[in-house]
Amino acid sequence: MTDSYKETEGEPTIIRRAKAFHRILEGMPLVIDEGELIVGNIGSKLRVAYFAPETYNAWRDYRPGVEEVKADSRFSRSLAIKYRIPEVIAEYWKDKPMGGTAGHFVPGYEKVLKKGFRGIMKDIEYYKQRLNLANAEDRKKNLFYEAAEITCKAATRFAERYSAKAFELAEKETDPVRKEELKEIGRICKKVPADPAETLYEALQSFWFTHIMIHIDSKERSISPGRFDQYMYPYFEKDLKEGRLTKEQAEELLECIWIKFNEVRIDVGIINFENLMLSGQDKDGSDATNELSYLCLDVTAKLMMVQPSVSVRWHPNTPPAFLEKCCELIKTGLGLPAMFNDLAIIPSLLNSGVALPDAKDYAIAGCEEIAIQGKLYGVLRAGLFSQARCLLYVLFNGVDPISKRKEGVETGDPERFTSFEDFMKAYREQVKYATKACMRESRARDERNAKITPHPFDSLLFDGCIESGIDLTIGGVKYNITSMSEAGSITAANSLAAIRKAVFEDKIVTIGELKEALLSNFKNNEALRQYLLRKVPKFGNDDDYVDELAARVVE
Repeated sequence: MTDSYKETEGEPTIIRRAKAFHRILEGMPLVIDEGELIVGNIGSKLRVAYFAPETYNAWRDYRPGVEEVKADSRFSRSLAIKYRIPEVIAEYWKDKPMGGTAGHFVPGYEKVLKKGFRGIMKDIEYYKQRLNLANAEDRKKNLFYEAAEITCKAATRFAERYSAKAFELAEKETDPVRKEELKEIGRICKKVPADPAETLYEALQSFWFTHIMIHIDSKERSISPGRFDQYMYPYFEKDLKEGRLTKEQAEELLECIWIKFNEVRIDVGIINFENLMLSGQDKDGSDATNELSYLCLDVTAKLMMVQPSVSVRWHPNTPPAFLEKCCELIKTGLGLPAMFNDLAIIPSLLNSGVALPDAKDYAIAGCEEIAIQGKLYGVLRAGLFSQARCLLYVLFNGVDPISKRKEGVETGDPERFTSFEDFMKAYREQVKYATKACMRESRARDERNAKITPHPFDSLLFDGCIESGIDLTIGGVKYNITSMSEAGSITAANSLAAIRKAVFEDKIVTIGELKEALLSNFKNNEALRQYLLRKVPKFGNDDDYVDELAARVVE
């Protein structure tokens, strides 16, 4: 990465990004582990978090020659990452503006399976030939197409390197069974993802190469497979029908992919939220559950691994047998599959301007971020703010009582509020202020991302970018929808219920006394704590008193 950036100083940013991508894929040491049937890693070793200097957010804390430790208190200390940044890398990057990552989306893997990167290059050439280079906007598009071509060639070459590696290992292999496996790996990697896949094995390998290259392009989570059982099923069905593959062999290949998901690591945590969606409806509204949907649940139950994050789309015509199988898996305690309701999500997408056939083809990115595979790009978690913290800002007039910093907006001394509606009005102002702050940061992040770190490789996998000649970071994708996340809504609702009842209705405490109790963590005030704990209605008990407040909070 650093060598490439040094060599391309002065060239257009999008070309530099493409050349750096090519350089990484060409220079990265390759590993084919013992017994592997699906190959490809994001680094030279398994489960190693890699370093992305262009998006590293801690250059201000850099200390030359010092071994740093990155840990997360939520996880075991054994997961901490030790690293030392070579000075030659740090000296180049430490004073440069930080770029942005691309993730939290569902790419159009099916495009690669059907066309291959050589087919995608033909599409690029088609639109490139229609440009008028005397036009300034078309010259910008030409740069995008040039960058896209570089990344297509890089992707093809990456697989070819694995093919050569597999054939090299096959030459040295003494076990006849493994020797044939390596030869088959070599054949497949020579074919895909450069050209269209024709078998399930080829489709799975083509998918996997594409998946890890997206991760190599951008160090980000929630890069999700989407409706895996839908775009893989034609290959599965054809192989079974033509006797090329047994169901047991297909299951083994799926197990290999499931294991590979768990080898991807981009940071301290071991979960990357690679959401794999099953079932749901097709574009005509018919049930889309198929034999592969069941098999994916079987593999998940058999391996009991944290990745992929398997999810299921439910609708009224979901087969009872499939739903029962989902429940059996949930009962194991694995936490999978997560269930999503077509009846709620499809209308919400329609309200956002998504066409009905595309809305019916939705998938999930990461934990619960709604996406249209290969057609929707946006920062689906453009910002995060706490509803409960907004309530705290009302109590302390925009000031964080712990840090003493002014983080909210001044909404007046709450001790002068004469009614609960005065309190609610101030609460709404705090939420509005927090929302606008998230929006400002989101716009700044989008602008920074487009300027410093365009993503021509990822753009290949989304409808609209090649057709328009515009990178996904600046609006080339068919749907651009950005949303924000909020947390603490139920805590906020319960707290509002407590304030309404204790302060304004029962009048057992004043706002000032409540603030003092909070600051002392109810020291010498156990009676008030017990009252708030036991006498005030809580959300989740079918009580309109607090449910109505929860509705107001989320609306």
